[in-house]
Amino acid sequence: MMGRHEHDRERIAAAADEAAEEAARWFARLRERPRDPELLAAFRAWLDAGLANRRAYGELQEIWEQLGGLAPVETGERPGPQPARRELRLVTRLAAAVAGLLLIAGGTLHALGEAPWQWERVETARGEQRTLMLEDGTTVYLNTATRLAVRMTAHRRTVRLKAGEALFEVTHDPSRPFLVEGALGTVRVVGTRFDVALDGDRGRMQVVVVEGEVAVTPAAAAAVKAAPLSLTPGEMATIDAAGVRERRVGDPERLISWREGYLVFDGSPLSEVVESINRYLPRPVRIADAGIADLKVTAVVRLEDREAIVQALTAALPVKALRLENGTTLLFADQAPPAS
Repeated sequence: MMGRHEHDRERIAAAADEAAEEAARWFARLRERPRDPELLAAFRAWLDAGLANRRAYGELQEIWEQLGGLAPVETGERPGPQPARRELRLVTRLAAAVAGLLLIAGGTLHALGEAPWQWERVETARGEQRTLMLEDGTTVYLNTATRLAVRMTAHRRTVRLKAGEALFEVTHDPSRPFLVEGALGTVRVVGTRFDVALDGDRGRMQVVVVEGEVAVTPAAAAAVKAAPLSLTPGEMATIDAAGVRERRVGDPERLISWREGYLVFDGSPLSEVVESINRYLPRPVRIADAGIADLKVTAVVRLEDREAIVQALTAALPVKALRLENGTTLLFADQAPPAS
């Protein structure tokens, strides 16, 4: 479990590829038999089996919907059945087709100055992740429990992050700055890859730069017209109501590992780890023994499997777990006597 980050990344990437292939098969089956109760029950069981499955199918469905081809499985009327093999071939080409169409549409709208003015609102539920492709080719990955709104104009691209966390892969366009606005500050770029996370409970916003450069203007600094803070790859900043709380160099890939389906902890207190993983779980994990809250955790935790999360914690620490009937998991100090 410890010191095996690369191995875990490869394994998780392989699992994501497998989930994508399974999602395509489910998509084809549901197109062929959209009202089959047994098939729907099996499909929902597959979705509930892990975050990787929900993410893979959600991204596939979103691509199809952007082409105007299908309403969600649970709602809406569908076209008549089509051969599953033909659907599967079509599904494998959807992502590339949509990307090309969006790039063409984005170039046309920019040239004509007719990019839409209306805000588009997007959100994810607890444990859900979603991919949003914007008309300029920018990709936004929404993490769990995230709310944001997007507005694209001829001169500016703006995202208002209301809650949660999002990873942005911004298409370079010097004529149209890309802004991410939050209650505590604004991030401005023209093309780069960065992550913004809001912690409403603590009143903080964290910005992590993976590629390129960003300019961060805390709300407090904007009020006095202070110069923005420039961040380069590997740098991160935490801001609050008073301004920049912390600026340091970190491991950006570790901080955005949620996108690949896992979280990496390196000497983090158990209380912080539990708070982080609870963002993804429908039933929470609770620390029932205050004496273990400050135990340091160094581990890679996979998000696809709740049991794997609990097992990772009990393997890395001297703690034991108890599952209650309501689904909550309690963590206690392991008081087992030492082996003689």
